[in-house]
Amino acid sequence: MGRPILKAYIQFGLVTIPVGLFTLQDPQDLSFRLLHKVCLKPIENRRWCPTHEKMIPFEDTVRAFEFTKERFVPLTEEELSRDIESAKGIRIERFVALSEIDPVHFEKAYLTAPEEVGRKAYRLLVTALRASKKAALGTMVMRSKQHVALLRTVGNQIVLHTLLLPAEIREAEGLDFGEDLEVNPQEQKMALSLIKTMTASANLGQFKDDWREKILAVVKAKVAGEPIAPEMAPVPKVVPTDNLVESLRASMKVARRKPEPTLKREKAEAR
Repeated sequence: MGRPILKAYIQFGLVTIPVGLFTLQDPQDLSFRLLHKVCLKPIENRRWCPTHEKMIPFEDTVRAFEFTKERFVPLTEEELSRDIESAKGIRIERFVALSEIDPVHFEKAYLTAPEEVGRKAYRLLVTALRASKKAALGTMVMRSKQHVALLRTVGNQIVLHTLLLPAEIREAEGLDFGEDLEVNPQEQKMALSLIKTMTASANLGQFKDDWREKILAVVKAKVAGEPIAPEMAPVPKVVPTDNLVESLRASMKVARRKPEPTLKREKAEAR
């Protein structure tokens, strides 16, 4: 798992549990560099001071807060580190049902693991959370921001989720959701039938990043000097409003075929 990104402690009443936080998510994003298209050399990002018209070494930089446009308050490392010990605490303030938290508020996930001295208290918290069927809600400071933190059990572990506050969720203003339109009973019945036909267990392991694989195949071919055949994805057709039932009926026929999930089929072929 590597080294923890942060050493902190969970405050459960008067019980203090020292833990390490480990990054759980590992997005398989492709990384692209920006090149000059004439010479195909990487573009450099430099620390340029427009006032002195020269490059600035890192040791001559300072972090600052822009309180109004182009007006800054510099902050020293000592000022940014004020009360840092108390900031390391994950203070549990209440226990809630996990269903109360709208998934739109979930931001990032971290695995917590106890230090040697906190193993028994950590185990106690795990068993108590499981028995009560509750999650813990509290606050913590990480990366120059105070977060609302949710602690929940996954097996014998406690996973910490940072949550977005209501003020950090955008309002859906000025958008049209078709709320003035009526859905007739036949359309509703067909839509519910399609949902029932396509209902299955949420096995995320059966999904894969096809786009990533295709891009890597293109990169591999170009490195090998092979020609690249253009591949255009089909453009989905927008269904006319008066033809929804027919489209749903056709969708039912396709769904009933139920082809094997891609990953299962690949494993069978590998055998």
